[in-house]
Amino acid sequence: DMILRKEIRIPRVPQKEITTLDEETIWKIHNSTHDMPGWEGSIARFLTIFYPFTGLRPSELRTLQFADLNIGDWTLKVSSPKGKDLYGIRRTVGIPTMVREEVLRFLIARKDYLDGHGMDERFQWLIPYYAWKRLSVWPEGKWNEIKRRINAHSGIRFRWKDYRSSFCQLAIDKGA
Repeated sequence: DMILRKEIRIPRVPQKEITTLDEETIWKIHNSTHDMPGWEGSIARFLTIFYPFTGLRPSELRTLQFADLNIGDWTLKVSSPKGKDLYGIRRTVGIPTMVREEVLRFLIARKDYLDGHGMDERFQWLIPYYAWKRLSVWPEGKWNEIKRRINAHSGIRFRWKDYRSSFCQLAIDKGA
């Protein structure tokens, strides 16, 4: 009855086949980003290690706020989950040990980037985007442009969402 009255929405069953990346491929993609220069290279290195080992959805990481990250206990709050006001659940995600060093490197690069634009490191978005003389959250199209550059740079085609399914498969493979 609630569905018919449109009080709640249930996500549809995906039409496409779910694809995963094995751990070796994940590391190949990540390692290929080490020679990508500048701020975009820092983002690429962060994303290619953070997505597959935290299980975040593409939009959840793209819109993650700086205040959501807690390196004191190595957790982050997902305050903007998919389906936020309908079916999404705000949750806390642990940041695995293998990801932490890259997180710290990213935070240093982020501070340098913000300093270069005259902004405080407590800027709202974890991954700031600069355009039109202002900083903001990354537009989805530009986010996907980074992915296309990583695809070209690594020679491996993937979708951001492949990392989430890979996270689940890796967990299953390790006994979860």
